[in-house]
Amino acid sequence: DGNFLAFFHLFPSLLHFSFYVCYLFVPRSAPTMPRNRKNTSNQNKACEILKGIAWGIFTQIILIIHILVDKLLETVLEWYWKEKKTCSSLRENFFITKSATEIAGLIRNGELTSYQVCKAYIDRMKEVNPQLNAIADGPFESAALEEAQKIDERLEKHEVTAREFSEKPFLGVPFTTKDSTAVKGALHTLGLLSRVTERATEDAECVRLMKEAGAIIVATTTVPEVNRWQETRNFVTGITNNPYDFRRTVGGSSGGEAAVVSACGSAFGIGLTLFLFNHEVPPCP
Repeated sequence: DGNFLAFFHLFPSLLHFSFYVCYLFVPRSAPTMPRNRKNTSNQNKACEILKGIAWGIFTQIILIIHILVDKLLETVLEWYWKEKKTCSSLRENFFITKSATEIAGLIRNGELTSYQVCKAYIDRMKEVNPQLNAIADGPFESAALEEAQKIDERLEKHEVTAREFSEKPFLGVPFTTKDSTAVKGALHTLGLLSRVTERATEDAECVRLMKEAGAIIVATTTVPEVNRWQETRNFVTGITNNPYDFRRTVGGSSGGEAAVVSACGSAFGIGLTLFLFNHEVPPCP
């Protein structure tokens, strides 16, 4: 079903591209030699104007075809997948809809505790993950809450200096990252059955920097196999659902992150664009 959707999602764009290529390579008759430069200039201007008008009409036709194909596919697929389903609505702890920087400010000012924030996000993650299937490993509840409690104790005793606040802009804020980004001690499968029990021995640089900035890791999220697909699906965790409409793809390769953050299961997440050239996944020991 996912491959079927992906193909028909790309079909209008491929159609548009093929027409554009045909336009570029269509043979054109050589212009006749003008009698003088003035006539040549006028003819060139007229040709450019006509070419612009023709290209504008052509692109509008392609756009209309694109819209019609999209609407047709949407109608057919809605009939096939029946009614729209979304993840559970937020019923409490509405502060988790705020941005990570806003939450960091609330923790810093004492309006919220890090423990309260982490607990709220973890509870929300537990609520929506059975619907989304977006968590690869976690939540790391005990470790995260323990770290949050230590931060709260330091804040309560006014032990955090202004310099430390500037060096740790996300102090006490929970975050997630995709499975392909190593988190020490967490599963690091890359969506491969051959790595289903693999755990990272150290943090990826971006994770290390976020921890240094005061953020608390609470879970890792799902990815396509080695990040190389536009839909988040693999044989380890299965398919990840779109929180706004379970019938639609969540995208990839950071689909798990997109789903969790959109559903208010994480304050923010690390998503990466990966380019692989002659890349080989290291074998399991």
